[in-house]
Parts: sequence; structure tokens; C-alpha cells
Amino acid sequence: MALKYVEDPHNNNTIVAGKPSKQVIQAYVTDCAAAQHSQDGEPTPFPFTLPHAADKFTLENPAPTTRSSHHIIHDQCTFTECLRSLSNNKCPGPDGVANEILKALPDECKQAIHMLFQIMWATGTTPTAWKEST
Repeated sequence: MALKYVEDPHNNNTIVAGKPSKQVIQAYVTDCAAAQHSQDGEPTPFPFTLPHAADKFTLENPAPTTRSSHHIIHDQCTFTECLRSLSNNKCPGPDGVANEILKALPDECKQAIHMLFQIMWATGTTPTAWKEST
């Protein structure tokens, strides 16, 4: 990462997109790293914690981006991504339908299966045959 600017701590001049002198950089780093004390002997806060600091930052936890099951089950993109992520070359279940066939279905058939899943989710029913495995 290239140095874009630096502020001379002695005269507050900003050097932009040039090669600041070694003395300016050394003074800046020394000023930032020096343990400074107030008149009462207490250490002053680090420069980057001061309100006027150019590089002040705060760490925040972003708000969770959870979606309810209702939104997930109705989202066509989520359903399509689930179909895309099915593994190839796996044995089919009792219905004999391989994952490759599900992936190759026309969009209309995929939409019909998605609607079937939505209905099953809304009514809380699952076909008995789907509860078997091989």
C-alpha cells in the first residue's frame, strides 16, 4: 500500500502524493508513538483515539442478516442455488432420480418443484415415500 499523504506534526502541513522527507516521516511516527503526559502526569490518549484524528475508526458488529424460514423457502434464487449445489455422481434415492437430472430440468419443472416444496412447508406435510432412504 502506497503512502498517499502524511501530515507534518510540527507545522500541520500535509504532503500529498510526493515523497515526504525522511525527517517528516520520522517526526510523524515519533509523535504518534511517543508517550505523552498531561500536566497532571496522567498519560494522554493515543493520537488515533482523539476525536480530531484523521484515521479514527470504530469497530462495530454488523447487525445480523438472518432471514426467516418463510423468506428462505419462498426465495427462488435460494432454491436454484440449492439445486446447483447438489453433488454429481451420487446414487439416487428410492425415486431413482439422480441429481444430474434435477439440475438439467427445464426452468418450468424446477418452478413446479419449488412450488411443491412451498406447499409442503406451509402445510407441514411430507410424502411418506420421501421419508425412506436407500
